[in-house]
Amino acid sequence: MRDQYLSIFLVILKGDHDDILPWPFPFNVTVRLTDQSNENNHFVASFRPDINSIACQKPTSDMNTPFGIKACVPFGHFQENMNRFVQNDTMSIEVKIETSNESIDHSPRMAETPNDGKRELTHH
Repeated sequence: MRDQYLSIFLVILKGDHDDILPWPFPFNVTVRLTDQSNENNHFVASFRPDINSIACQKPTSDMNTPFGIKACVPFGHFQENMNRFVQNDTMSIEVKIETSNESIDHSPRMAETPNDGKRELTHH
């Protein structure tokens, strides 16, 4: 799988407000590789973290284990469309954490990419 996909990983860092946050980290995550051309054909992937993973627990050290989508954007798709995703040596990745109570979903943990079906949530 190496050199076949662009991967996206997040990490939870220890913070001053950890005692008042909900644990384990229960929120849906959406990442968007921004199309910087006028076409607005962004690549979007969403996933629900595995609340049983140590990566989603309240941090006990400076940072937890990273978690995310190992096979997010097929590298061929990225290369074919690089002029849309990279402009002036800049790539924009937007990460949205849905923190409303309605977004908390404890159903099976899979990541979805609209053009490729389902991608397995992985821990690195």
